[in-house]
Amino acid sequence: MNIISHTLFAEHFRPIGDSLPDATRSVECPDIQVLMSKNLSEDAEEWRRQGFETIGFSEFATKGNLGVHQEAIAQAMTVGASVVLFSIWPAKFRSIKYLSNGLIDMDGVLADPPRSRTPSGYYVMKAIFLRSRRGQPDGEG
Repeated sequence: MNIISHTLFAEHFRPIGDSLPDATRSVECPDIQVLMSKNLSEDAEEWRRQGFETIGFSEFATKGNLGVHQEAIAQAMTVGASVVLFSIWPAKFRSIKYLSNGLIDMDGVLADPPRSRTPSGYYVMKAIFLRSRRGQPDGEG
C-alpha cells in the first residue's frame, strides 16, 4: 500500500501534552479506524471513556474534493494513533480566518456558510487522533 509521507494532517498536527510519536507503539494500517464525526468533542469523549487517549489533532482549510482516508491513516501511523475522528465543514474562502493561537475561527465559518457544497469548494477539516492507553488493548477501558 502506498502511504503518503507528507499530508495536510501532518503539516498541521498539534500534539496534546507530551504525547509525541512513540516508535514502540506502531500501529498497522489495517488496524487504524478513520471515522467521520458529527460532534468531535462528544465522540472523542466517548472513545476516552472506552480507554483511549487523545494524542493530538489537526485543523486546516483546503480546497477541492477531499480524499481524507489515506492521509489520515498515514498520519495515524506516524504518531501511533489507532483511531482518527474527523469532521468537515464546507466554507466560503472569505469566511476562513485564523485566531491568534493559529486555529481556525469556526464561529466565522459557521456564520457564513456556502449556499451549496461543491467538489471544488473550500472546506475546513478537523481531526482528532487517539490511541489506547499504555498496557491496555484497544477498546478496553
